[in-house]
Amino acid sequence: MNRKCIFNGCKDAPKELQDIMDIWFEKSKAVGDVGSCVIGAGFNFEYKGVKYHMIACSPWQGSISWEMPKGEIEIMLREIGCTDILYDWGRLD
Repeated sequence: MNRKCIFNGCKDAPKELQDIMDIWFEKSKAVGDVGSCVIGAGFNFEYKGVKYHMIACSPWQGSISWEMPKGEIEIMLREIGCTDILYDWGRLD
């Protein structure tokens, strides 16, 4: 499935998605660098007819830093109209 990959600071991300990524990044900083080193984790969803993969946002490599607030982030995505939201756990590095 072809998805547009977006990440924190991505110039192509719609503002409302960038705002959610910024919140996710800030929330992950509160947890710290805890958990397994994981790559590729994030949300797959559709927004305004475009399919996205939003890469997990954190300054840390430990997966728990971004997994702790992922429930809140999913709610925010739903509130702005995202559909078909699935979380991809990524893979161990």
